[in-house]
Amino acid sequence: MGLLTLKDFRDELNLSLGDNRQTANERLDRWINLGYLQAVNESWFEGIKEVATSVTVSGEREIDLPTDLMSIVGVADLTNKKRLIKTSWANMQILDRETDGPPRFYARRRRSLYLWPVPDGVYNLEINYLEEICPLVLDGDHTVLPQAYDPWIIHLSRVQAFTSIGNDQKVAFYTQLASREFNKLPTDTFSSDELAQGVDVARSFEDLTDMRSYIP
Repeated sequence: MGLLTLKDFRDELNLSLGDNRQTANERLDRWINLGYLQAVNESWFEGIKEVATSVTVSGEREIDLPTDLMSIVGVADLTNKKRLIKTSWANMQILDRETDGPPRFYARRRRSLYLWPVPDGVYNLEINYLEEICPLVLDGDHTVLPQAYDPWIIHLSRVQAFTSIGNDQKVAFYTQLASREFNKLPTDTFSSDELAQGVDVARSFEDLTDMRSYIP
Protein backbone atom coordinates (compact mmCIF):
# COMPACT_ATOMS: atom_id res chain seq x y z
CA MET A 1 0.00 0.00 0.00
CA GLY A 2 1.21 3.50 -0.80
CA LEU A 3 2.14 6.08 1.81
CA LEU A 4 0.36 9.08 0.23
CA THR A 5 -3.41 9.44 0.30
CA LEU A 6 -5.57 10.86 -2.46
CA LYS A 7 -5.61 14.18 -0.58
CA ASP A 8 -1.79 14.15 -0.49
CA PHE A 9 -1.66 13.54 -4.24
CA ARG A 10 -4.06 16.44 -4.81
CA ASP A 11 -1.90 18.78 -2.72
CA GLU A 12 1.29 17.77 -4.55
CA LEU A 13 -0.34 18.12 -7.97
CA ASN A 14 -1.88 21.50 -7.17
CA LEU A 15 1.51 22.84 -6.04
CA SER A 16 2.89 22.00 -9.47
CA LEU A 17 0.03 23.61 -11.38
CA GLY A 18 0.77 27.19 -10.33
CA ASP A 19 -1.56 29.50 -12.23
CA ASN A 20 -3.57 26.45 -13.31
CA ARG A 21 -4.29 25.43 -9.72
CA GLN A 22 -7.64 23.65 -9.40
CA THR A 23 -10.19 24.68 -6.79
CA ALA A 24 -12.38 21.61 -7.51
CA ASN A 25 -11.20 18.07 -6.95
CA GLU A 26 -12.87 16.49 -9.99
CA ARG A 27 -10.15 17.31 -12.52
CA LEU A 28 -7.36 16.63 -10.03
CA ASP A 29 -8.78 13.22 -9.22
CA ARG A 30 -9.10 12.38 -12.92
CA TRP A 31 -5.45 13.25 -13.60
CA ILE A 32 -4.27 11.40 -10.50
CA ASN A 33 -6.21 8.26 -11.34
CA LEU A 34 -4.99 8.34 -14.93
CA GLY A 35 -1.44 8.52 -13.62
CA TYR A 36 -2.17 5.75 -11.14
CA LEU A 37 -3.61 3.51 -13.86
CA GLN A 38 -0.60 4.17 -16.08
CA ALA A 39 1.73 3.19 -13.23
CA VAL A 40 -0.14 -0.05 -12.67
CA ASN A 41 -0.09 -0.91 -16.39
CA GLU A 42 3.60 -0.15 -16.84
CA SER A 43 4.96 -1.63 -13.63
CA TRP A 44 3.31 -5.08 -13.71
CA PHE A 45 3.46 -4.96 -9.91
CA GLU A 46 3.43 -8.43 -8.37
CA GLY A 47 0.67 -7.54 -5.92
CA ILE A 48 -2.00 -7.17 -8.62
CA LYS A 49 -0.94 -10.08 -10.81
CA GLU A 50 -3.36 -12.95 -11.00
CA VAL A 51 -3.42 -16.33 -12.70
CA ALA A 52 -6.44 -18.02 -14.26
CA THR A 53 -6.69 -21.37 -15.99
CA SER A 54 -8.95 -22.34 -18.86
CA VAL A 55 -9.54 -25.39 -21.00
CA THR A 56 -10.03 -25.22 -24.76
CA VAL A 57 -12.86 -26.92 -26.59
CA SER A 58 -12.18 -28.63 -29.90
CA GLY A 59 -13.32 -26.46 -32.81
CA GLU A 60 -13.86 -23.31 -30.72
CA ARG A 61 -11.33 -20.47 -30.87
CA GLU A 62 -12.96 -18.12 -28.32
CA ILE A 63 -12.41 -18.28 -24.54
CA ASP A 64 -14.02 -16.09 -21.89
CA LEU A 65 -11.59 -13.96 -19.85
CA PRO A 66 -11.79 -13.34 -16.07
CA THR A 67 -14.20 -10.55 -15.14
CA ASP A 68 -11.55 -8.73 -13.05
CA LEU A 69 -8.96 -8.69 -15.84
CA MET A 70 -7.42 -5.33 -16.76
CA SER A 71 -4.66 -6.47 -19.13
CA ILE A 72 -3.00 -9.73 -20.13
CA VAL A 73 0.62 -10.38 -19.17
CA GLY A 74 0.96 -13.66 -21.03
CA VAL A 75 -0.74 -16.90 -21.99
CA ALA A 76 0.83 -20.35 -21.74
CA ASP A 77 -0.20 -23.74 -23.08
CA LEU A 78 0.43 -25.98 -20.07
CA THR A 79 -0.35 -29.10 -22.04
CA ASN A 80 2.54 -28.53 -24.45
CA LYS A 81 4.62 -26.35 -22.11
CA LYS A 82 4.81 -23.44 -24.56
CA ARG A 83 4.04 -19.72 -24.43
CA LEU A 84 1.48 -18.42 -26.87
CA ILE A 85 2.41 -15.47 -29.07
CA LYS A 86 0.40 -12.28 -28.72
CA THR A 87 -0.93 -10.61 -31.85
CA SER A 88 -3.48 -7.93 -32.68
CA TRP A 89 -7.17 -8.44 -33.34
CA ALA A 90 -6.62 -7.21 -36.92
CA ASN A 91 -3.99 -9.89 -37.49
CA MET A 92 -6.22 -12.53 -35.93
CA GLN A 93 -8.94 -11.67 -38.45
CA ILE A 94 -6.52 -12.30 -41.32
CA LEU A 95 -5.71 -15.82 -40.18
CA ASP A 96 -7.90 -18.56 -41.59
CA ARG A 97 -10.36 -20.43 -39.41
CA GLU A 98 -9.82 -23.81 -41.05
CA THR A 99 -6.36 -24.54 -39.66
CA ASP A 100 -6.57 -26.46 -36.43
CA GLY A 101 -4.02 -27.75 -33.96
CA PRO A 102 -2.40 -26.67 -30.69
CA PRO A 103 -2.98 -22.89 -30.28
CA ARG A 104 0.13 -20.75 -30.85
CA PHE A 105 -1.27 -17.20 -31.18
CA TYR A 106 -3.77 -15.23 -29.15
CA ALA A 107 -5.52 -11.88 -29.36
CA ARG A 108 -7.80 -10.13 -26.92
CA ARG A 109 -11.14 -8.73 -28.02
CA ARG A 110 -13.11 -7.08 -25.22
CA ARG A 111 -13.72 -9.84 -22.65
CA SER A 112 -12.70 -12.74 -24.88
CA LEU A 113 -9.46 -14.44 -25.86
CA TYR A 114 -9.17 -15.69 -29.46
CA LEU A 115 -6.79 -18.48 -30.45
CA TRP A 116 -5.08 -19.64 -33.64
CA PRO A 117 -4.87 -22.31 -34.87
CA VAL A 118 -8.37 -23.29 -33.82
CA PRO A 119 -7.88 -25.85 -31.01
CA ASP A 120 -8.24 -29.42 -32.25
CA GLY A 121 -8.68 -30.82 -28.77
CA VAL A 122 -8.44 -30.10 -25.07
CA TYR A 123 -5.52 -27.88 -24.03
CA ASN A 124 -4.95 -26.46 -20.57
CA LEU A 125 -4.16 -22.74 -20.76
CA GLU A 126 -2.75 -20.48 -18.05
CA ILE A 127 -3.59 -16.78 -18.34
CA ASN A 128 -1.35 -14.39 -16.40
CA TYR A 129 -2.99 -11.00 -16.04
CA LEU A 130 -3.19 -7.72 -14.16
CA GLU A 131 -6.23 -7.34 -11.95
CA GLU A 132 -8.55 -4.35 -12.40
CA ILE A 133 -7.85 -1.74 -9.74
CA CYS A 134 -10.31 0.54 -7.96
CA PRO A 135 -9.78 4.29 -8.53
CA LEU A 136 -8.89 6.58 -5.65
CA VAL A 137 -12.12 8.26 -4.53
CA LEU A 138 -12.00 9.20 -0.85
CA ASP A 139 -9.54 11.64 0.70
CA GLY A 140 -7.89 8.86 2.70
CA ASP A 141 -7.61 6.30 -0.14
CA HIS A 142 -4.18 4.77 -0.81
CA THR A 143 -2.88 3.04 -3.94
CA VAL A 144 -2.26 -0.71 -3.98
CA LEU A 145 1.34 -0.04 -5.04
CA PRO A 146 4.19 0.21 -2.50
CA GLN A 147 5.12 3.65 -1.17
CA ALA A 148 8.25 3.69 -3.34
CA TYR A 149 5.90 4.16 -6.30
CA ASP A 150 4.29 7.33 -4.94
CA PRO A 151 6.80 9.84 -6.46
CA TRP A 152 6.45 8.14 -9.84
CA ILE A 153 2.64 8.37 -9.69
CA ILE A 154 2.90 12.07 -8.79
CA HIS A 155 5.01 12.76 -11.90
CA LEU A 156 2.69 10.69 -14.11
CA SER A 157 -0.26 12.69 -12.74
CA ARG A 158 1.58 15.91 -13.59
CA VAL A 159 2.13 14.64 -17.13
CA GLN A 160 -1.60 13.92 -17.41
CA ALA A 161 -2.49 17.36 -16.05
CA PHE A 162 -0.21 19.38 -18.30
CA THR A 163 -1.17 17.27 -21.31
CA SER A 164 -4.79 18.21 -20.65
CA ILE A 165 -3.90 21.86 -20.11
CA GLY A 166 -1.73 21.93 -23.24
CA ASN A 167 1.65 22.85 -21.76
CA ASP A 168 4.07 20.78 -23.86
CA GLN A 169 7.16 22.11 -22.07
CA LYS A 170 5.91 20.91 -18.69
CA VAL A 171 4.81 17.60 -20.22
CA ALA A 172 8.35 16.96 -21.49
CA PHE A 173 9.87 18.02 -18.16
CA TYR A 174 7.68 15.78 -15.99
CA THR A 175 7.90 12.90 -18.45
CA GLN A 176 11.66 12.97 -17.95
CA LEU A 177 11.27 13.06 -14.16
CA ALA A 178 8.77 10.21 -14.29
CA SER A 179 11.26 8.14 -16.30
CA ARG A 180 13.96 8.76 -13.69
CA GLU A 181 11.65 7.73 -10.86
CA PHE A 182 10.64 4.59 -12.73
CA ASN A 183 14.28 3.56 -13.11
CA LYS A 184 14.71 3.80 -9.33
CA LEU A 185 11.91 1.35 -8.59
CA PRO A 186 12.57 -2.22 -7.46
CA THR A 187 11.82 -4.82 -10.10
CA ASP A 188 10.14 -8.19 -9.79
CA THR A 189 9.26 -11.04 -12.10
CA PHE A 190 5.90 -12.62 -12.62
CA SER A 191 6.98 -16.06 -11.40
CA SER A 192 9.82 -18.54 -11.55
CA ASP A 193 7.92 -20.57 -14.15
CA GLU A 194 9.77 -20.30 -17.46
CA LEU A 195 6.43 -20.27 -19.28
CA ALA A 196 5.58 -16.93 -17.66
CA GLN A 197 8.84 -15.19 -18.53
CA GLY A 198 8.68 -12.72 -21.39
CA VAL A 199 6.00 -12.03 -23.97
CA ASP A 200 6.28 -12.92 -27.67
CA VAL A 201 4.41 -10.48 -29.90
CA ALA A 202 3.45 -10.71 -33.58
CA ARG A 203 2.76 -7.11 -34.60
CA SER A 204 2.35 -7.55 -38.34
CA PHE A 205 1.08 -10.10 -40.80
CA GLU A 206 4.71 -10.68 -41.85
CA ASP A 207 5.49 -11.67 -38.25
CA LEU A 208 2.62 -14.14 -38.36
CA THR A 209 3.92 -15.61 -41.60
CA ASP A 210 7.45 -15.94 -40.22
CA MET A 211 6.18 -17.57 -37.04
CA ARG A 212 4.07 -20.20 -38.78
CA SER A 213 7.09 -22.47 -38.53
CA TYR A 214 6.12 -22.85 -34.85
CA ILE A 215 2.97 -24.70 -35.89
CA PRO A 216 3.52 -28.47 -36.02
